[in-house]
This record gives sequence, C-alpha cells and structure tokens, in this order.
Amino acid sequence: LAENINRLGLQEPGLVIYNEVNIKLQDGNHRFLATQLLGWDKFWVESQYKRGKIVNGHAVGTVINELIEGLAK
Repeated sequence: LAENINRLGLQEPGLVIYNEVNIKLQDGNHRFLATQLLGWDKFWVESQYKRGKIVNGHAVGTVINELIEGLAK
C-alpha cells in the first residue's frame, strides 16, 4: 500500500468523525499508517462533525498525534 501511495499519491481521503470531546479516524487507517511509513506529515481527510456537517481539511500536528494514539488502542 505504501509503495502504491508513494507512486500514485493518496487517491482517496480518510474520514475523521469528531465532536467536542472525541476524534476518530473512521476510514483510512491503513492509508494513514502507510503515509506515516513514507514520512508524510499530512494526511488528507474528510471530517464529519457529529451533527453531520462535512468539510475538507488536513489532519496535521496534534490531530495526527491523536489519531496515532487512537490507532494504538
């Protein structure tokens, strides 16, 4: 997967669902880990607030750290 992402780029964003107290990478766990193996510091996601509003954005910095911690659980 990492080789394909390195060659073709990230073809589909992940999906992050969040509210005031929680953030969860709902879809794209393997793609996220593959981009981490490649040394990427950004992972493109669609984010969905608990009320259903969809926005696009980047999961960077502390958000990535929270995602890594969540995947480790």
